[in-house]
Amino acid sequence: NLLTSNGSAWTSATPAATGATEGTLQSLTSGTTSIFTIPAGTKRITIGIRDMAPAAGTPTLDMTLSDAGGYETSGYLSFSTSDASGSGRTGTAAFAISASSSYFTLNTNANGCISMVLADAATNLWTASWILADNDQGRIIGQGGGSKALSAELTELKLAISSSTFTTGSINVVYD
Repeated sequence: NLLTSNGSAWTSATPAATGATEGTLQSLTSGTTSIFTIPAGTKRITIGIRDMAPAAGTPTLDMTLSDAGGYETSGYLSFSTSDASGSGRTGTAAFAISASSSYFTLNTNANGCISMVLADAATNLWTASWILADNDQGRIIGQGGGSKALSAELTELKLAISSSTFTTGSINVVYD
């Protein structure tokens, strides 16, 4: 309980619940994007991915951020790799979540998470880190990090698959 005083009397009350809020689970059985609305005041976001797979080809997976002015497609500083060699994929138009298209293929079952933190509220600077693994084939699809300063407060985020569609899996977001 929380004790408060008005100067002459004390009152006891149960404080309001705080903590993370879970979004709505989205199925990834079709389409090329998954979009989540982010409420004002959010400072931390975790995106959980389960059994994500492309329908065909060798697509890439990227994440873009939106504010009141729409999706921003420049100014990202990101890198994703799939091994210790240092080779991978750089993203400047979006966060490059998959390291390359050669590891994100048909029959891939990507599992992992993307974590984001509001590093500087004055410049709307977000930092992100991620790891996605293919549990069936025992390999890393992408592990990396990056940052992006937005022109205004974050309102949405979008994961997008290139040159294919999602065929299976689910995704959700938790924020606080």
